[in-house]
Amino acid sequence: MKIGKKLAVSFSIIIVILLILSVFSIGKMKEIDNNYTFLLEDRVYKVTEVSEIQNATSLQGLYLRSYVLRQSSEDLKNLELQQEIMLTKLKEIKPMFSIPEMVKEIETTEEQITLYTQYVNEVISYVDSGNQDEAYNVLFEKAVPANENIQQSISNIIDFQEELMSNASAEATTTVNNSTTLLITMSVIGTIIAIGLTIFITRNIRVPLRRLTNAANVIAKGDLREENVIVNTKDEIHELSQAFNSMKENLSNLINKVSLNVSSTTAAAEQLASS
Repeated sequence: MKIGKKLAVSFSIIIVILLILSVFSIGKMKEIDNNYTFLLEDRVYKVTEVSEIQNATSLQGLYLRSYVLRQSSEDLKNLELQQEIMLTKLKEIKPMFSIPEMVKEIETTEEQITLYTQYVNEVISYVDSGNQDEAYNVLFEKAVPANENIQQSISNIIDFQEELMSNASAEATTTVNNSTTLLITMSVIGTIIAIGLTIFITRNIRVPLRRLTNAANVIAKGDLREENVIVNTKDEIHELSQAFNSMKENLSNLINKVSLNVSSTTAAAEQLASS
């Protein structure tokens, strides 16, 4: 393989490794982004909405008690407002729940809200008719327990959603850690491969050239007995070593011929001188 081709293959391998790392990084980043997006848009949204229902439940209980004590139309308006908020929010989030436990809690909440609304109407009716004793009786024996059941169901939903959020956050963190570990591992492996390719190519070029340089230095000193330089690679350095070996052999043959001619000339001169 030619040196240029070796370099091209090596750089191609390094580029492929970089591309794989890039694609892997992009894929993992999208996965992490999707996890956190789901965490924020689904889990956090549900907890926020359910918390508003819980707040409205607490306020409606307070306004009902206040109305029984003061018979204020302002308390009645606030009570109706909190009931409307509670029903609206519950209607919005109900389709978002598919887990059986949560569906059951939503149904329980709806049932208790229906009962509570019935008890509220009874309390208001007794207050308006001036029957405070019956109003207090329905308030504390029926309305308050129903409202507490609503709050308990809402608390169960919040606790369950917070647990799901915690699990989702832990999964996202695990994904980040695993992705980081894999990315570092792949980067290290890619770096090792790149270094290995660099050392391999450098060695294949440097070692034969050093042998050729040493052989050339020996010949430059007049010693043509240096053995041929053998290069097993099939590249330009191999061709250079063959040319070098041929040059050395031709030079050796030329010197031998010159020496032989000099010897013949010297012998002939001696014969002429003696005759």
